[in-house]
Amino acid sequence: MGANLIKRLWNAGDKDAPSFPTAKGRKKVTGVRVTLCGAPWTGSSWSKTQPGFAFWYAKHANKLTYGTGMLAAAAAAKQPETATKCHFFSHRYANETETIRDRMIYHCGVLLEWDHGNFASVVELACMGGLGGYGGKSNWYDDKDSERTGLYSAMPDELKLPWDSSLAEVRVLDVAAKNGEEFLTYLTKYNGPTLRFLDAKIVESADVRLTWRSREHILKLLLNYLGHEVKYSEQTRNCQTFACDFFTLLAGKQHGQVEPVTTILRPMYKSHLEWFYTDPPRSE
Repeated sequence: MGANLIKRLWNAGDKDAPSFPTAKGRKKVTGVRVTLCGAPWTGSSWSKTQPGFAFWYAKHANKLTYGTGMLAAAAAAKQPETATKCHFFSHRYANETETIRDRMIYHCGVLLEWDHGNFASVVELACMGGLGGYGGKSNWYDDKDSERTGLYSAMPDELKLPWDSSLAEVRVLDVAAKNGEEFLTYLTKYNGPTLRFLDAKIVESADVRLTWRSREHILKLLLNYLGHEVKYSEQTRNCQTFACDFFTLLAGKQHGQVEPVTTILRPMYKSHLEWFYTDPPRSE
């Protein structure tokens, strides 16, 4: 009757190997549609041996580790690090012609200071592949606009993949700023409609009050958190909800004391501090 016909030719588990169908009669076969499914471990990791959709870029060593590999790297460090202060920051993205919607979109994260005072770390949640899929161009480094960034050069191939706005990843990015004051100077340097940030600021600062707050402890907390839920949602599970949870935990705040910067997100925000300090459920 002139309608397109879709015929299933092969299913996983069939005895014969899949092959491209041959034309029969006058009708030509112009293409095939394939549905692929990743191995079970791809639902929680970039590799089978290092589970966890989180990565740590140690810029001073030009080294990037991810998943449980971060824990081994932190444990093997010659100079142990202990988190001392945390800063909840926010900004809108630079735009010369902001819409009403643009003015409501804020990115939030947490800056961690360490006891050695040599550098600090930006900790943020964002959509999966948001850096690997964009050539490693991060707002937190001066070389963002270079042809090949240091972050991208240090990034393993398995992290260089198309971004997926339905899934989340957590990034721990060591930056040149040593403390909140220097980080605020960096934000100001790139604050403007033709630069990187708008309304960039540190919203709140506090001492880190966790009893266990070494680099390795912090990374384990982040792996736990993301292991409980890997979905990303602009309304309920995003950079702001993560930053609120993480800052609340680090600073020893009470539930409800830290809220999303965007007002319309506050009624939908549900804190999940328990995700940090409990192992994620095992997949059956």
